[in-house]
Amino acid sequence: MEIVFVRHGQTTWNAEDRLQGQTDEPVLTEKGMEQIKLIGKELKNIEFDIIISSPLKRAIQTAEGIKPNSNIMIDNRLTERSYGNFEGHYRSSNTYDIKQLWNYGLEYKEEQVESVKILFDRVYDFLNELIKKDYKRVLLVSHGGVSIAIRSYFEGFPVDMNLLSYNLDNGKFLFYDTEKIKNCSNKVGAER
Repeated sequence: MEIVFVRHGQTTWNAEDRLQGQTDEPVLTEKGMEQIKLIGKELKNIEFDIIISSPLKRAIQTAEGIKPNSNIMIDNRLTERSYGNFEGHYRSSNTYDIKQLWNYGLEYKEEQVESVKILFDRVYDFLNELIKKDYKRVLLVSHGGVSIAIRSYFEGFPVDMNLLSYNLDNGKFLFYDTEKIKNCSNKVGAER
């Protein structure tokens, strides 16, 4: 199975450097719409058996922009990580430490933030189920936090354990061929 994972286009909150999480308020910017058009052009000639998106508007809008007039399946397991009480805060506010929030071993649970392990468990559950299906090509559209979990699933954890290094930029995509990467030995946490 070939999987193309796309992170949604830039939103107003991305541009303002605010923590979004599961907030559905931010909308795509003009730059975000341009990013979607570029991805749409790159993926124009690829036929997908299924398109699966996070339920958040920014991801759905991205999926619709990439493959107009397509049926899009929604899966809640692709929803962005919840940042609890930190959602909407500017990174410059110093109310949170993003590196601490993404420390897998720390199990950060304050301020109603979803733990990294819980995020990984739900994304891994989704992927474990997906790769058992008989699809040839799949398009997934989701978020930065989910991109970290997906990259960890297919590529193993970063050697230095800096999960933030796996965060995919807005309007970018990753490609995985599950037949070529079945035996990844650098797994930590949730089982495949």
